[in-house]
Amino acid sequence: MLQTIREKARSRVSQLLLGLIAIPFVLVGVDAFFSGSADLEIANVNGDKITESELVQEVNLLRNSILAAWEDSDEQPVVFPDERILRATALEQLIQERLLVGEAEEYLITIPDEILRQEVTADPRFQANGRFEPGIYEQLLFRFGLTSEDYLIRVRRDRLVEQLTNGYTSTGFVTDPELAFLAGLEYEQRDLRYIRIGHEQLGTAMEASEAELQKFYQERLADYSLGEQVGVDYLELSEESLLGDIADQEVEQEYRNQLASGELTSYWQVAHILLGTEEDADIAQAMVKARELRERLAQGEDFAALAKEFSEDSSSAQLGGDLGEVTLGILPPELDEVLATLNVSEVSQPVRSEYGVHLLKVLDSRVPSYEESRDALRERMLQARARERFVELADELADLSFNASDLTEVAAELDMEVKQLEPFGPEGSEEGLGANQQVIDAAFSQEVREGNNSDLVELGPYHVVVLHLREYLE
Repeated sequence: MLQTIREKARSRVSQLLLGLIAIPFVLVGVDAFFSGSADLEIANVNGDKITESELVQEVNLLRNSILAAWEDSDEQPVVFPDERILRATALEQLIQERLLVGEAEEYLITIPDEILRQEVTADPRFQANGRFEPGIYEQLLFRFGLTSEDYLIRVRRDRLVEQLTNGYTSTGFVTDPELAFLAGLEYEQRDLRYIRIGHEQLGTAMEASEAELQKFYQERLADYSLGEQVGVDYLELSEESLLGDIADQEVEQEYRNQLASGELTSYWQVAHILLGTEEDADIAQAMVKARELRERLAQGEDFAALAKEFSEDSSSAQLGGDLGEVTLGILPPELDEVLATLNVSEVSQPVRSEYGVHLLKVLDSRVPSYEESRDALRERMLQARARERFVELADELADLSFNASDLTEVAAELDMEVKQLEPFGPEGSEEGLGANQQVIDAAFSQEVREGNNSDLVELGPYHVVVLHLREYLE
């Protein structure tokens, strides 16, 4: 099963856009209620923590990639992998990634921001009519609760691992004896002879009397014992269950409000001249050269011509330094900070980043139209309302369930449905809610076994359940 999952899973960065049903990253500080288990340290790889919230997201990305892979083929799963296998596989992937990234960094392998920017802007999933659209980029990342910085970190890690593994695979070799052995296996043929004996050929020899069956059962009672099991009722509250709808008029009004207040994300068409990129470059000298070029620009020389002549960014130099249309988060943070202060046609003072010294020029700027903003704005509004309502209901659910003898009255008060989990043991069920370790721990806790409702059990960001013991089996 684990091997099947590995074969079905695609790269982690590609998984981000395979489906649109991933649990977002936890938003620290929204409410103290969510600051506990989501940041629980699950593993530590050479000092680099893997948290519960990261593992939850990885599980969902893995689940979506498996579903997408099966949808694209004729093969259908007999049984979908249960939660424990998904968690184990996702954790294994995260640990392997951390180890490989660490090794890549030991070999001083780096992925420049410029390469990441080129990869993002060239990705067809972020384009319309063959051109990068920041609105599409923002909208897709928002659906997964990711910032541009989060996404670029994931892309960078994937590329580091890719560079490292390419370094190994491209330098591999095969000896002549190994080649001969592999060729022999490839073209080897064998003749087999076999005989099949079915139960129908054994006749009555396979039949057992009732007494023999009873004796066999009694001698092996331990093999047939299910052990301790609990069946629980539960109430479930999630952000997804609270997502409703919103009128177009409200969305349009929110757009106008943000337009008037300047809250809408601006898009800039930017060009730059990059100097001092060599490893042993004299940054002070590069700063002097940048100031000289800025003075020449102030005297009327053409930015594009100077970029073609002097910029060390080979990918944009031939385009006159044009980086295309960007939004905050695409460029290095030092450039973002300056970019937000520039007017159209204005050239910045020399700006230093880890990649050298830049001169920035804003060729054009705009705010997105209502049509460009509508879908992302609607999702933000729906999500904000759902999360606000979730926090309110979570507080009510915690208070009511603490004081109630069961979940019936709580469900009626909050207009919720009491659901049931079939009995499962301490090892949990094979799939579904009963496979979640937090649910298992709560179901077998002393508090629940004594007939009390559980505390809120956090399954993920904005997703909780409350449990009540329905039956106890020994």
